[in-house]
Amino acid sequence: MPGAIEFSRYLNQAAIPQALVSASPREIVDAVLLGMDEKYFAISVAAGDIARTKPFPDPYLHAARLLEVDIEKCLIFEDSPTGLTAARASGAFVVGIPHLVDVPEEPRLKIVKSFLDIQRSHLDGWYAINQGELGRLS
Repeated sequence: MPGAIEFSRYLNQAAIPQALVSASPREIVDAVLLGMDEKYFAISVAAGDIARTKPFPDPYLHAARLLEVDIEKCLIFEDSPTGLTAARASGAFVVGIPHLVDVPEEPRLKIVKSFLDIQRSHLDGWYAINQGELGRLS
């Protein structure tokens, strides 16, 4: 996905923890992670790690528990219809990067065309909305 690696690198440099949450089997997730030149994700959740996968919110809730953060303080970036359903049901703030279908913006759901379209000001704004205050990512 265009810009995804650069975006993850930026989040790492800003010391913002990331989780990779996938409906793919653990073997595929691990192969993808091993193929990366850097470690971007503090944890990963794959199908089989939990009883229910996407479109249920369970994978995102599990990831938040592993990261020891409140799901309502998380930003989830998602690109699939089932993933968007799961992310929105989790209670997190969701940024959709749709591929195959159009997704309308709704409360706590913003749409961008690609990771290349995300700027620092977007993150600050989404974080502030999600926190209910004028917080900033450092």
